[in-house]
Amino acid sequence: MGSLDSVTRVPSGWLRPLLPLLLLLAALGCSAEAPPTPASEPPLAASEPPPIADPQLASVRISYPTQDGVFIWGMVSQIFERTDLLQRNGLRPQFVRCDDSPDLAWSVVHGDADVSLMTTGVMGVTMICGRPYKIVSALGAGGRNALIVRSDSPAQRVSDLKGKRVENPILGGLLERFLSMDGLEPTDVEVYTRYNYDGDSVNNLLTGQTDALMYWDPLLVPLLREEKVRVLIHDPYHLEVAMLSSFMEQRPEVAESFMVALLQALYWVMVAPEQPAAWYSQISGLPAEDMIEAMEWVEVVETYREHPGLESVHLASTDHAIADVKGVIGAMGGYGVFDDLRLRIDRLGLPGVEPLETNEVDVMPFLDVELARRAEVRFVAEGFDPAAVTITGLDPDAAYLTCHGRR
Repeated sequence: MGSLDSVTRVPSGWLRPLLPLLLLLAALGCSAEAPPTPASEPPLAASEPPPIADPQLASVRISYPTQDGVFIWGMVSQIFERTDLLQRNGLRPQFVRCDDSPDLAWSVVHGDADVSLMTTGVMGVTMICGRPYKIVSALGAGGRNALIVRSDSPAQRVSDLKGKRVENPILGGLLERFLSMDGLEPTDVEVYTRYNYDGDSVNNLLTGQTDALMYWDPLLVPLLREEKVRVLIHDPYHLEVAMLSSFMEQRPEVAESFMVALLQALYWVMVAPEQPAAWYSQISGLPAEDMIEAMEWVEVVETYREHPGLESVHLASTDHAIADVKGVIGAMGGYGVFDDLRLRIDRLGLPGVEPLETNEVDVMPFLDVELARRAEVRFVAEGFDPAAVTITGLDPDAAYLTCHGRR
């Protein structure tokens, strides 16, 4: 297997481009047709959650991607769907399942959910569209993005790819960043861009139709395990939780209870990941063992393993996680993502959306750290044992709400 010990890593700093930024670009106009906005759809202003049958439980709408391999959120979402964890915290969930992060981005723009489990690029779209969401947790790395080559490739570093063909299903500026770090311009390679999650990209690489491929965890794991590829360079993608501002202001106790439930779900993932991974495997098709192996690249898991205990499970954003968010949002402005988004919104005439005119977005007004801190205090004080949670299975009558995605 290609050892990652000798692989070049992108240093921490203002620009750690990643999957979220780049999944986003797909949402911003990389499909052949702009997604229609049917006249029958509600305005994009966030709506109030529908009435609930059980007055003892507080309704909360939760959105997340299911198919693109953001596996930590996949595992957490399946704990929410298949157990009574949320109900134990006084919550009645209504789930918004989106296929992938580009769909999730447009769903957030529509205001489909009170809480969204996302990656940084989705939040960037939320910010530039002026949507009323706040980052209530920046969790840091959720896995690796990587530039890979075949195991028998003569390329030993990125600069060896000059004149070669590179397939890039992670659209945006990450590949350009990797190239520039080793002295190459985008024009020095032949870039083939195709946003997809099927096996064609890997087959193209392994059969010699391309010379290098941009890929990410946990999809990377079996390729490395089977020694089919080597990593030339990698950098993390990042996880965030966003919450509708009006939800936080009007229902602060419910917002805090959700964050406690989220801490409990993350703790479960850390101490006993097998069952949540198996559940997410059922809806995503990703092997559970690949997710568990990729967890070594997840920041919150690494922190917990160094100091096991409830006190080591954190949602409150650290300074370096906030710096990462600022760097990615800055990169979205610098790479023209926001310009493309404004053109797309103008073309679609989306009601209720007034994009910011600047590419220099101040992240701080979109950030809240106090909610996560309060939830952490409660989480530790109340304690938690996953064995006490009842596994209910998928509810055939579950309230799945519409994800207003890009398709």
